[in-house]
Amino acid sequence: MNRRLGALLVAATLVLALTGCTDDGPAATDPANAAIPTPSAAPAVLAPPTYTVSPMPVSPGLNPGGAQLGPGFGINGWYLSYPEAGIELRITYDDPAAFDVGPRGPSTPVQMLGVEAGEYTVPFGHATYTVWSVTDAGGRTVFVYGADAVAVRRFAGALTPEQMPVPVPFDFALLPEGYVPVRVDEHSMEFVLSDDFGEDGDHVSVFIAARGLPEEPFGTPTTINGAPAQVRVDREDGVLIILAMSDDVTVTLMASAGLRLDESQAVRLAEGIAVTDYAVPLADQG
Repeated sequence: MNRRLGALLVAATLVLALTGCTDDGPAATDPANAAIPTPSAAPAVLAPPTYTVSPMPVSPGLNPGGAQLGPGFGINGWYLSYPEAGIELRITYDDPAAFDVGPRGPSTPVQMLGVEAGEYTVPFGHATYTVWSVTDAGGRTVFVYGADAVAVRRFAGALTPEQMPVPVPFDFALLPEGYVPVRVDEHSMEFVLSDDFGEDGDHVSVFIAARGLPEEPFGTPTTINGAPAQVRVDREDGVLIILAMSDDVTVTLMASAGLRLDESQAVRLAEGIAVTDYAVPLADQG
């Protein structure tokens, strides 16, 4: 499954590159592109979504201090981060030793989530990290790491097996039928067809960013829900819509060409996106 999702993210990157949507803003493109006819094959059916976002399987028993990022999930499982405290929690069905900072080498027995776990000392870069890790019978690994050994021990030792809801940055009135989330964080969501998990690369991605509309139109200028927007629907590149939430915050919608959405469907999809209180705009790197 992870190889499939990895291919999905590569495909999403290609859409960004082909449409010129980078951190410097989309490149200027002939607005006539938006008039390319829809392919003859039937487009995806839009319907009210029925998915549920899987909760994180564990909860922190204490707050180590500072800002909290997450919980969220992606191709490697769930995560929860406390950047100021230097604490990272990861839950994965992948090999945890494959992570940059993951459990590997000799370990010391410890108690975590009520069962025996291991404490590891893992060098990475110019630092040495303490890692607490436990893998259950189903192959799911929960591990905590950080440079402060005392903080890691306190946080990991206080974890509980209670589920923790994963908040979403967007609500959707419509999505392609059968599509489910495969990535959720504080500023983005990505969806693929539940039956194949994006094996063919088809996806819908939405993210919020701290930047305004591009000065050079890349598609058709219009309004969506009364707000300025730019829309591009291309036979080969798919859908790209950027909607202004304010002068310096935008929401971007991308849908791959395999969905065969026409401009009317693309706009309906964008009209149904609502930004939640949890959303945090991605900082503009341009």
